[in-house]
Amino acid sequence: MRYSHPKLIKNCFNQTQEKGVLQYIYQHTKFLIKVNHLLYETLPETLRPFCNVANFRKGVLIIETANANCLMFLRYEQSNLLTVFQEKVLPSLRSIYMRINPVIAAKNINHFSEHSFNLTERTQIICKPLSKESANLLRIIAQQSPNTLRDILERIASFADDKNQSINNNPI
Repeated sequence: MRYSHPKLIKNCFNQTQEKGVLQYIYQHTKFLIKVNHLLYETLPETLRPFCNVANFRKGVLIIETANANCLMFLRYEQSNLLTVFQEKVLPSLRSIYMRINPVIAAKNINHFSEHSFNLTERTQIICKPLSKESANLLRIIAQQSPNTLRDILERIASFADDKNQSINNNPI
């Protein structure tokens, strides 16, 4: 133990004479990595960080994705993916099963932050003032409405009176 050095895992797998469980796991992992690279080649660049090959079992390829948006795109491209995988690496592939795995989204949170909107840099919405005619119509409708709706319609109609008042100052 004192003089032992770390060994490559590849060497540990090759030292076993018979094909055991570890050798099978190693070969299956190498195969899944190869299929995952093919998946990355066929997907658009924006979708690559959010999709992974999870497993291949009994002729079914399992692909995990980060959210429902990516899942919808994958379902749209499912027939194309099936033919590409059958031609290149998986002739025994019968179907593709796709599922959502939120852990993938958590791993790629930096990718989300690059494309998200910065809340401090919002542009102010410039609203056109409400005309006097529209305000009068709202007041007429408010007279015939229930109390809660009446209050809301009168508050909206009051915007015509004060043209300098913005929506952000008086929430409805």
